[in-house]
Amino acid sequence: MSIVLENVSKKFEDFYALKRVNLEFFEGEVHVILGKNGSGKTTLTKVINGTYQPSEGKVIVNGKVFSHLNPLLAKSLGIFTVHQELLYFPHLSVAENIFIENKPKNSLGFISTKKMIKLSSEILSKMGVNINPEASCKNLGTSQLQVIEICRALVQDAKAIIFDEPTAGLTSYEIENLFRIIKELKQKGIIIIFVTNMVEEALSIADRITILRDGEIVASDKVTSFNLNRVISLIFGSINKTYPKLKVEKGPVIFSVKNLTKSGIIEDISFDVRSGEVYGIAGLVGSGRSFLVKALFGAEKVDSGEIYIKGNLLKLSSPSDAIKNGIAFMSEDRIGTGLFKTLNIADNIISSNIWNIVNGFFIDSSRQEKIANFFIKRLGIKPKEISQKIATLSGGNQQKVLIAKWLFSQSIVFILDEPTKGLDLASKVEVYNIINELVRIGCAIIFISSEFSELIGMCDRILVLREGKKVHEFSKKEMDYDRILKSAMGILEQK
Repeated sequence: MSIVLENVSKKFEDFYALKRVNLEFFEGEVHVILGKNGSGKTTLTKVINGTYQPSEGKVIVNGKVFSHLNPLLAKSLGIFTVHQELLYFPHLSVAENIFIENKPKNSLGFISTKKMIKLSSEILSKMGVNINPEASCKNLGTSQLQVIEICRALVQDAKAIIFDEPTAGLTSYEIENLFRIIKELKQKGIIIIFVTNMVEEALSIADRITILRDGEIVASDKVTSFNLNRVISLIFGSINKTYPKLKVEKGPVIFSVKNLTKSGIIEDISFDVRSGEVYGIAGLVGSGRSFLVKALFGAEKVDSGEIYIKGNLLKLSSPSDAIKNGIAFMSEDRIGTGLFKTLNIADNIISSNIWNIVNGFFIDSSRQEKIANFFIKRLGIKPKEISQKIATLSGGNQQKVLIAKWLFSQSIVFILDEPTKGLDLASKVEVYNIINELVRIGCAIIFISSEFSELIGMCDRILVLREGKKVHEFSKKEMDYDRILKSAMGILEQK
């Protein structure tokens, strides 16, 4: 089998997620796709498996050009994906999940459960794993479910398997077992496309490495031409010195986290944030970063630990408790959890503090209009019509509406989870300037980003998480993207 991409670009509105990508994937080879979040890795795999059609260029499979490749057609060609968010049916058995798309039949044409269990047992044995094919999938761990997805691809005669961040959440032993399975698949002549941002893993499993940055290939060669320092440099490039960081005098501590713990996810996390401070949180996939920030907003429960605002202990049972206590949360998934896509701009802006403009039992529409127009002008939201539905706006303008929503809430602590994700450079600078405005008026900012250069440019301190633990806290003078990455990877001594 052969898979070739010729000058492939993928454009979303005015944003290029991929730009003129030329790649070839070979049988019996592990081809690792490396890059930081937002580099285009996921978009690339979705073009290969037919989820996205390229805006420009060609996808060529076995010498044939496919202008409208879709997931069903890709599977028929032997292209399968083992997703980071594993696809399985928890109340079905292991065997039923393996053969969910092609259940074996007996001589009379009926589905044969006995045959399905027998075949499942055989393929699981060949994979070198001890999983009962009759067990329910709801009781299985991530690594076992991953094996089931691989088996599902193999029983459908997979010729190429895409692994999307496959080691996230796995133990060292489980990663070793996964790599053993991948090497066996490679020996069978299967194309392996391995997507990750874990540099050391890439160097240990790859035959070939391609590095993406801002949707473009910056390097693609055999693994022998790379070393750790070169890969890190290629992934992150040079630090942009033009971040408009505003220097303000720091006030007293207004937000404190003490010994926050959730078994198996985060352990004993403590930090303080001062008035006028931007406090960064960095970590790779599986570091516990996403859970932590949701816990700070009351959206996830912890086993133990305390959160304080201005010295007062908070009891956060839900996000509404956080909002009442002056905590704002800008979600990475602005449509899924941050905004209401069926509502218009004005309704979204007032949603975080709606009772502030209620007159009796009704919303004061005149005041709502004034508030919405104020933020539209202040943040440069386009289009300017307050009746425009959120779902019709560009990603950048959706982000601006989300910022407006929390500015209206008059919060004093802002948790910003990937606030510039998907934005062009001009829109990113606008977000940075809004952060400057928030610190100028004395707010405390908790800034979560996968872009280490962004954290270095805008933060006063950076906390690094690895496997749910605080491994380092960098002051402004100590910040260096190479050291931060090595800390997140566990190859810099804890401090």
